[in-house]
Amino acid sequence: MTMKKTAVNQDIQSLLKISNFSFDINDEKFVEYFQDRTGQMITLCVCGMDEVKKLLLRPPNTSWKLTKAKLQDCWEIYCNE
Repeated sequence: MTMKKTAVNQDIQSLLKISNFSFDINDEKFVEYFQDRTGQMITLCVCGMDEVKKLLLRPPNTSWKLTKAKLQDCWEIYCNE
């Protein structure tokens, strides 16, 4: 029996191992869902959403890599609800 995943992964090492990404940052409902689940308000980033999208393509540091991984992890939960 497979258990349904319901919590966003918080383990930094396992998040950094995520290498396949399929989340849709253009899906406004998903972005709202992500922000509600994680408390990370990416839509309030002072750089703007266009810059956020660029940073997610090529994360410049660990913080952005973790955000990208959390987005993917949250996407998988979102798609299965």
